[in-house]
Amino acid sequence: MDLLLPKLLPVVRKELLKYPDIGLEFLNRHLQHSLQIRVPRWRLRQAVVMIRGHEGMKNRRLHRRRYKVRAPLSMVHVDTHHKLIRWRFIFVGAVDGFSRKIFCLKVDNNNTAVTVLKHFKEGVDNVGLPSRIRTDKGRENVGIAHYMVILRGSDRSSIITGRSVHNTRIERLWRDTFRIVVFPFYHTFYRLEDRGYLDPSSEIDLFCLHYVFRPLLEKATADFVNMWDCHRLRTEGLSPNQLFTLGIEDLRRRSKKERKNFTELEQGISAFQNYFRHNCKLKSSAASEAIQNFHDRALIFSQIRAQCKQKSNLVIHAEFPSDIIFTT
Repeated sequence: MDLLLPKLLPVVRKELLKYPDIGLEFLNRHLQHSLQIRVPRWRLRQAVVMIRGHEGMKNRRLHRRRYKVRAPLSMVHVDTHHKLIRWRFIFVGAVDGFSRKIFCLKVDNNNTAVTVLKHFKEGVDNVGLPSRIRTDKGRENVGIAHYMVILRGSDRSSIITGRSVHNTRIERLWRDTFRIVVFPFYHTFYRLEDRGYLDPSSEIDLFCLHYVFRPLLEKATADFVNMWDCHRLRTEGLSPNQLFTLGIEDLRRRSKKERKNFTELEQGISAFQNYFRHNCKLKSSAASEAIQNFHDRALIFSQIRAQCKQKSNLVIHAEFPSDIIFTT
């Protein structure tokens, strides 16, 4: 039933008295489904304005506090994603709070502290050592907590823990990760189970599943990281890569102008050296020896990793999960 404005006004006035805080969209749906009254949106808005006035039509949206940190690498948000845990796939992710640039996003078959620390170190190698990190209180974060305390100190909140729902940057990333990367595999794995091809309680089935699908999942994850870091953010007008680069350059200019040493700019050996000089109070000779040992271990580790990459030459020739299973 469609009502003209003179007949619509008393109906709207009555409903507004019953629900004084109702919004325009809720009111429109209420009229449609409860009273079977369908009117154009512009006419309903005109009726509400005539009753409430323009002051009553102000935006009543919830205004949240604006997230703000000093610069890139000031705060990195770390978490693990478990939507594929049924098939023993775990995502280890971290995102820079300032720029939203993905610090690390990797796929693995467990979420132990050693695994999370390994992927976090890869992010440190590629992006830089953050000043602080924020995580939940899971035991898988113990390794990176010790790592941050050693390199950044224990008296400056190098690691901040709290509930996952408050770790907003990484939780927002998980939404798009599931929508773009995880869901095709999530749907495919359940289809395999429904058709009787996959038993998640069978170790042999899970081994075959990882052998076939893990390279595809890793490739999809890497493609998503590139897409995310290059896409334009609606609220900023720049991409995460651009925000990260401009933020670091601005912090360097501030450091020279104000003659301050910002922890975000202390990377690699300088951060390690800062720990030994300011936290451990070691003599200069002992600090130099420790730094040299750190250099040697890093060199050995990089050589071993390069050899492992050369030996792992397995390539799966497929672009989408369904190409393997459901094509005949």
